[in-house]
Amino acid sequence: MAVGVAQEVQKAKIDTNTLPILGVDATTDGLDLISQGAMACTIFQPAKGQGEAAVKAAEKLASGQSVESLDGAEHNEAVCMGAI
Repeated sequence: MAVGVAQEVQKAKIDTNTLPILGVDATTDGLDLISQGAMACTIFQPAKGQGEAAVKAAEKLASGQSVESLDGAEHNEAVCMGAI
């Protein structure tokens, strides 16, 4: 979605120094727009690592265990969530 926003911001001649565009997934298009100065940044989200962590968490939760021992897991108020 950030690529589409960046393209429309360029068409509207809006200065991206006053409206930085941020994205996720580090797509080729997003990286190209960063090199052109049309996007400020994009965050790479490793799907493989996230998927593996989700399966490990699901296995622990299904067997009644806590996920707090998993790398990247953090306790947030009443909910313990895995953060990759």
